[in-house]
Amino acid sequence: LLEQYITENQCMELKGNSTEQSECLLDAAYEAVNDATGGLQCATNTGAAAWFWFTVMTTVGYGNMSPSTYQGRSLVTGL
Repeated sequence: LLEQYITENQCMELKGNSTEQSECLLDAAYEAVNDATGGLQCATNTGAAAWFWFTVMTTVGYGNMSPSTYQGRSLVTGL
C-alpha cells in the first residue's frame, strides 16, 4: 500500500529537492496507515482503561499473584 502511494504521488521523481521528497514520503506513509487502519492513530478508550484499573486495583492480592518490585507496581499503576 505504501509503494502504491509513493508511486501515485511521484515521490521518487523529486530527487532535486530532498525536503520535498521527504515530505512526499511522509505524506504517503500517513495516507497508507490511514487507509490500512481507518485512522491515523488508535482511539483512546477511557472507559476501558478505567475499568481495567478498577479491576486490577480491586482484585490483585486476593489469591492472585501481585507485583512485589517497585518496577512491577509502577507498571501496573501506569496501566
